[in-house]
Amino acid sequence: MPRGPIAFRCDGGRLIGAGHVGRCLPLARAFSERGWQVAFVGRYDGLAAQLLCDAQVNSLHPREDGPLGLHSEDWSAVVLDLYDAAAAQLCELAHSLPTASIAESRHCPGVGIVVDYHLDRAGEESSARLLAGPRYAPIDPHFAALGSPGEVVASALVTVGGAQRAGELLPALIGELERAFPGVLVRLAGGGVDPRPARSSLIDIVPNIDIAVSAAGFTAYELACAGIPGVVVALAENQRRVARACEHAGVALGIDALDGSLADLGPALRRLRDACLRSRMSRAGRTAFDGRGAARAALALEQRWGLDRPSPRARRAGHASLCLRAARADDAKRLLVWRNDPVTRRFSFDHGEVSRASHMEWLAQRLDDSSGALWIAESDGEPVGQVRADVLGPELVEIHITVAPAARGQRLAARMIAQASERIDRELCANVILARVLACNEASLAAFRRAGFDERERHAHEVVLERRLTPPG
Repeated sequence: MPRGPIAFRCDGGRLIGAGHVGRCLPLARAFSERGWQVAFVGRYDGLAAQLLCDAQVNSLHPREDGPLGLHSEDWSAVVLDLYDAAAAQLCELAHSLPTASIAESRHCPGVGIVVDYHLDRAGEESSARLLAGPRYAPIDPHFAALGSPGEVVASALVTVGGAQRAGELLPALIGELERAFPGVLVRLAGGGVDPRPARSSLIDIVPNIDIAVSAAGFTAYELACAGIPGVVVALAENQRRVARACEHAGVALGIDALDGSLADLGPALRRLRDACLRSRMSRAGRTAFDGRGAARAALALEQRWGLDRPSPRARRAGHASLCLRAARADDAKRLLVWRNDPVTRRFSFDHGEVSRASHMEWLAQRLDDSSGALWIAESDGEPVGQVRADVLGPELVEIHITVAPAARGQRLAARMIAQASERIDRELCANVILARVLACNEASLAAFRRAGFDERERHAHEVVLERRLTPPG
């Protein structure tokens, strides 16, 4: 889809904290790097306002009219991070603009895309309406493996976000830390520290700390990505999920302090005296969060928004579901029919027909080859095409697609490419996907562009396109 202005609709301040802004900023940067014009729309003060100022991001007040203070004609897309959005306004906006909702943010059922990056969704499959698990966590990539905790706890971080109530707990948190680790140097970041409470300085602090005590908000995931072991404290209802998930995944110890009691903090900190436990936590955190989530999410949202407008024919057919499965030996006949179809051959680099014998030999070799992938695309259970992924080198994969003759005209090609790209990222660990298309094949070129591919080279008879799964450099 054309890249234009994108609104990040969220609020942040002393009452609700800066978490909404903090987790939206890396995603906003990823969209900016892809050519979008980013602006934050909301009400901001305290740490949230300082974060936006430090990031030099344009921030606007919501308009007096329009759903959620936005006019659809002003924007090409919107990312929502609001817990209390009015359902009617939310759906009005979602039906007029491509939208994405972050994690627990309210969303319009059946419309738009949810980015649920939490640890408790690790391993879940994503779909056209869902980006699931920590691989999509919009963490600043600079956090990746940034920490270097020592074998002895000499320095500790306390960070509780920008909410006033959380800041009031700082003296008690520091006291428990100093009792568990006498002589420890305590570093502070987040709300309640000073008029300029620097989460923006968190990246500067992390390389010099051995453990952390953090509110169970987004910062808990940033610290895990950096490899910093610690305790995460649930101070609000929505943080209980993070605390439980961190404990279950082994990236931190989680405690519940919604009642204002920190009785469980001292025992948890004493457990952290175990250097082996801290080392395991550090490794688990770095494994769970690789710092590439914001780039992945921006790419995935962009291609899903571009594919979320089916043709009239597809709308009449109900815009059926699409999935990819591994090819099998019993797909041999349909693959051969698709390959030898006259239209397929016309737009192939090899125009000749393939014999059954050579096809069967190729398929047998392909099914035995674990280095690449061969998938069958199915729409509502019916085979509609194939996608092949060939590994060309370290982190480089070439993709080929064929749409079944009976399925043409349903705008399936771009959806197949998009799903395959996600599988290639996850299963083949590619950073770049290439596609070679005949210059005369306008339909295929358009499908790859809708799926997030950009033109890399153009020759007389051939166009080479690429999709980067991580930003260059």
